[in-house]
Amino acid sequence: MTDKKCIICNKDTTCKCGTCKSAAYCSFECQKLDIPLHKILCTKLVDFLKNNPRPADEYLSRYKLGILFPVDSKIAELIWVKNKILFEEVGKHWEVWPKLNKQNECLGHLLHGYQWTGGGNPISEHKWSGNVVVLRSRSYDKNDGDEDDGRSKVYEDITLADFRSALTYMGSRALLYEYEKENRFFIRDERKWAKGVKISCVGDMDVLGKAQYRDVMISWFHDIQMKP
Repeated sequence: MTDKKCIICNKDTTCKCGTCKSAAYCSFECQKLDIPLHKILCTKLVDFLKNNPRPADEYLSRYKLGILFPVDSKIAELIWVKNKILFEEVGKHWEVWPKLNKQNECLGHLLHGYQWTGGGNPISEHKWSGNVVVLRSRSYDKNDGDEDDGRSKVYEDITLADFRSALTYMGSRALLYEYEKENRFFIRDERKWAKGVKISCVGDMDVLGKAQYRDVMISWFHDIQMKP
């Protein structure tokens, strides 16, 4: 199912990608902004659905289309994800805290230049580790008199509009942006970023070969933006 909203500016639209029919745009300008990310999976989605039919439903289980950001590859993949049907509440969120030391190569590629530490430690340029799987869900009213929030959730096949939304979420808390090669995958909200200059220490210049003064973009989440 394709949303009837432009995935870049959220305006109402009925214009969809002519190849995958899985993302909508209100204008050529918005579509052009999304192309670098969209084209990774656009034709792959058509081929995947043609050559990899949905697995048959099982007792209390259904298969939904998901996106895998692999830990050992720069290329995102489409996968079928088995979903179990649960009739009892098991909690609003799954809290998982595994020890994952290897950073996700795919998200490192898609978010290159964005950093989650103010110092720009290359080991900590992004915070996503292990394989990352993204699914699409929809909430609806249960109307069963439950004292909880009265909402239930079902999973649906993911779209390439969700591909954009997922990357936006994963990069939403970046603190700093510095690049040698421009990142055209992630679209930041310019209202939440300001231009700045990073002054390199001797180690950065001698060991990493960095210039003494470096142009950067600073997020409003960065400590330097929040101090009075």
